Amino acid sequence: MIEPYAILVYENSLYLLAIDTEDNSPDGQSPKHFKLDRIEQVEQTDDRFRPDTAFDPNSFYGHSIGIYHDPQTLHFRIRVHQRVAAWACEAPFHPQQTITPDGDGVILEFDGYFNEIVPMVLKLGAFAEILEPTEAREHMAQVGNFYQERYGE
Repeated sequence: MIEPYAILVYENSLYLLAIDTEDNSPDGQSPKHFKLDRIEQVEQTDDRFRPDTAFDPNSFYGHSIGIYHDPQTLHFRIRVHQRVAAWACEAPFHPQQTITPDGDGVILEFDGYFNEIVPMVLKLGAFAEILEPTEAREHMAQVGNFYQERYGE
């Protein structure tokens, strides 16, 4: 059984944010996303639940740029080259980012989730550089090494 808290639209799909009361895993009582297209069967019951009034979906997604959630946020500083800086300012990486001019581009600064931000930086290729956090820089170096091994001479 699930306890629903919100319905969300993300990348042209509908998601249900709910707690799965039958999940006995360590994080089983944490809200999860259920893509409505993937729900195969629904059974109506007479069971009722009282939503946790302290739970606020907007706060839950406070550091997200989509529907991803992680209990740990990281502080990001990203240098973006002038060639894509206008895009980074018009379509922000993150709604709470600050933008500081930096020579031939800008520095973006915000708190966010590793699994959301790193793919966005990878999309920009050589036109973006993660300055902080260290673990994201190290990950980018590993990705670079992988591609060098795969495509290098």
